[in-house]
Amino acid sequence: MAETVLPPSAGERETPQGAVPELLRFAGTFGRHIQGLVQLASLEGKEAAMVGVRLLALLIASIVLAIFGYVLILLFIAFLLAIVFGVSWLWISLGLALLHFVGLAICAFLVVKSLRSPFFKATAAELRRDFDALKGIGS
Repeated sequence: MAETVLPPSAGERETPQGAVPELLRFAGTFGRHIQGLVQLASLEGKEAAMVGVRLLALLIASIVLAIFGYVLILLFIAFLLAIVFGVSWLWISLGLALLHFVGLAICAFLVVKSLRSPFFKATAAELRRDFDALKGIGS
């Protein structure tokens, strides 16, 4: 009588032997691992982008509210000074505007002054020494 041969169950299956099948199995597993990592990074990237957009919206709203608050405080000061000194609030507003323009001019002057000074002084000096050394070699 012939014996009946049953297919091996999933746990009993033999893994292929040899270097090539093992390399192919490793490549497939590695590919699936990389694909999972890329999908995870994609999901986390979308979440991070949403957090960034939310933070940007909050920053813009904060700046707008700060500007409105600043203007309202200036108006309050203008009306308060107008009541205290008995001068029209328009003249006081003009004085506050001129004061702001003086501050703007000072800031602009400081920016221009700082842009005129060279950046990376030590790096530029080192590069000059290197170029001088290279010129000395070529001569």
